[in-house]
Amino acid sequence: MSQGTIPAQQKRSQITQDKILTALDRMLKTRNFHDISVAEIGIAAGVSTAALYRRFKNKDALIPVLFDLQRQKLEQWVESDQAKLRLGSVGLKQALRKLARIAVRQLVQQKHVMKAMYVLAHTRPELIGGDWQDWINRSLLSCTLFIERYENEIVRPDSVQTASVLAFFFNTIFVERILFQDLTPDWGLKMDDDEFANEFADFAYGYLTTE
Repeated sequence: MSQGTIPAQQKRSQITQDKILTALDRMLKTRNFHDISVAEIGIAAGVSTAALYRRFKNKDALIPVLFDLQRQKLEQWVESDQAKLRLGSVGLKQALRKLARIAVRQLVQQKHVMKAMYVLAHTRPELIGGDWQDWINRSLLSCTLFIERYENEIVRPDSVQTASVLAFFFNTIFVERILFQDLTPDWGLKMDDDEFANEFADFAYGYLTTE
């Protein structure tokens, strides 16, 4: 066997995994995660129920697959043109607006998977563990790097706390608007997502430039 060749068993396993991810992704666009059974995913993926239960002994075992799906989507997103911030020489206010619009577009594009993740993080936190913490750490790192870039304009005294607050704002306000809009009142906000992102960015700008 030549170097780098994947054994046949691993190839079959990867093919099965890809089928399951594709099927789950498709089903989440129209149904909630907790309403989807292992057997239904097997049918949608073209994988026998017996084969699926050899891989997943129960419904909870599907949760790591869900996070694998989101990681896959995040990696694709990072490489896409939509994810490029391209700040150039713009100031803090315009940079926040760009960042907010990109965050909204990412959530819109990945809404069906992200919604399932957020629900599971609240209802089954014991099954999320390090996967969810990794997601939080990524967000905190992004905000930290952003603050470092604009340290000459930002006047908050504690950069660590500021990064945490900024990450919290981005990951709660947009999540409620995009992922759970059907469960919350619209507060009379008759604006599209980009307009909302700009308004939020202006709030963040005020926070960052106020001692």
